[in-house]
Amino acid sequence: MSDEKIKVDDKVYPEVVDHHKAKGVKTDYYNLQGWGFADSGFKYDKKEKGIRITGNRYMFGGQILPGFLPFLQTSLSLDVEHEAPKVPLSEFQVTPPTLNHAFIEELGDQNFSRRSFSQVERIHHSHGQTF
Repeated sequence: MSDEKIKVDDKVYPEVVDHHKAKGVKTDYYNLQGWGFADSGFKYDKKEKGIRITGNRYMFGGQILPGFLPFLQTSLSLDVEHEAPKVPLSEFQVTPPTLNHAFIEELGDQNFSRRSFSQVERIHHSHGQTF
């Protein structure tokens, strides 16, 4: 169990209960501010003047996608000269979780493999996680 605690409605719970830490957590290898894996994504290659898939998990990893840049520029008005800065996850405003205290108390801390109220996991599993 994690040493971190979370307080909701005057009740205190461990932030994370994980009985199988060796399995790892999705937030360890996923892109926390977008889709897919942390090593995967799209990057503008100035020299090639095209969009390259980063990472090596996918068939076209490392390659330029011909026609993708014109599509993005036409369909989404993409400006490759503008790069929006990433906002640190610690700066995200996240409301406290809404908990059914009776359910959590009945569940206890042994009847599951992992339970988390951590801010990063709550952000990552929320609807519309790609900011």
